Amino acid sequence: MAVGDSLKTDKPSKKRKKMATTRKAKQNKPLMGVPKLRLNKLLNRLFFDKPNPTVAKSRINSLPKPAVYPIREVQLGFVYPLSTNGIDAHNYSNKLSINALIGSAAALDGLEFAGFGNIEKDYVKGAQFAGFFNTTGNQVQGLQAAGFFNNAGGALAGAQLAGFFNLAGVTNRSASRLAHKPTMNIQAAGFGNLHLNGSLNFQAAGFFNIGRQIDGFQGAGFLNISKEVSGFQASGFVGVCEKIHGAQISGFMNVADQVEGLQMAGLLNIAHKVKGSQIGFINIADSLTHGVPIGFLSIIKNGYRKFEIWGSESLHSNIGYKIGVRKFYNIFAIGAQFLPDKFRWGLGYGIGTIRDINAKSNFNFEAMVYHINENKFWEENLRVLNQVKFLYGREFSNGMSLQVGPTFNLLVSQDTPESNVLASELPPYHFFDSTINGINLKLWGGLHLGLRF
Repeated sequence: MAVGDSLKTDKPSKKRKKMATTRKAKQNKPLMGVPKLRLNKLLNRLFFDKPNPTVAKSRINSLPKPAVYPIREVQLGFVYPLSTNGIDAHNYSNKLSINALIGSAAALDGLEFAGFGNIEKDYVKGAQFAGFFNTTGNQVQGLQAAGFFNNAGGALAGAQLAGFFNLAGVTNRSASRLAHKPTMNIQAAGFGNLHLNGSLNFQAAGFFNIGRQIDGFQGAGFLNISKEVSGFQASGFVGVCEKIHGAQISGFMNVADQVEGLQMAGLLNIAHKVKGSQIGFINIADSLTHGVPIGFLSIIKNGYRKFEIWGSESLHSNIGYKIGVRKFYNIFAIGAQFLPDKFRWGLGYGIGTIRDINAKSNFNFEAMVYHINENKFWEENLRVLNQVKFLYGREFSNGMSLQVGPTFNLLVSQDTPESNVLASELPPYHFFDSTINGINLKLWGGLHLGLRF
């Protein structure tokens, strides 16, 4: 019976341990799973990452040696096969190729010009110029310039310049023997660039860029997507990158997994790990170190989040929520003044920072703005309370702290008796009261006493 009893008591304990482990896993789940997991999977599929190093090495070693073609010094043509190379054009590489309409060859080891387009079935070492398009089956080492689009089937070691669209490494994503040669790699197009093999130093387009690795600059009027950027990613609307080492700046939104540097957007920044700063209307991150999130609202999983209730001489009762990081947090508050003949309430927003004095004490600097409403749900006339606070905080139990300190207040309100609108009488006292052009200003000092938890 003793053995049976011990077995019976053992089963629930294992079950409890399993439940505790599950709860712990849920608690440790990242705040923003989107940039960490889904973004990573999306970019891995797009760029076919990440291969096993052994497989990648064997793939490079198994690449066939570059083909050697007979070289023709000069090739002249109208359109294939009406050329000096005739129907055997695909068996030769040219040093100089001039085509009235479309030229075609096995490869290029020099210069090529065409009124409409150039086609190389293998590689380009040199420069291609065409009125409409250039296309190459494998790598390009040199320059492609066309009025409409360029295509390098393999790696790009040089530059692609097009009026509309550039592609590189799309049709042949295997490793290239030219990919690691030291050179300045550039893509520039009026509409878009797509680069999936190797790295680029400069990628610029009027609408979008997709580049596997950027070691320099990536800029587009609408959208940028990259696995890794070491430098600067600038987007008119949205920037997406797995790893940023430098700056990611967008007019609307940025999404990244890891940021080392600056992430700045007009509306929203989302990142998993930030080692630096975020600047945007809304900032979201799992962790942020060596910097601050600056914006209207910053949600940082390992950041600062506190409620506080406090009283003052003007708004007698207040409750607020403080969120961000200790170096820079946002404040959302509501307060009320209760008088026998008047009820006033205010909706407030502010920013603050904390500096530790010792393990139990700290100094807080806060700036607040309230919209004041008097005897109505929402006041349409100008009633704005501005506050600056210098607070001493003393922690005493389980993260709770007492906050006390002086405040400096400026009330701005409309004062136009001819319109039957009078200045607000929110402060119980003041040391300055003046009306200029229908705007009343009142200054006074006060006291903040609160409990933060």
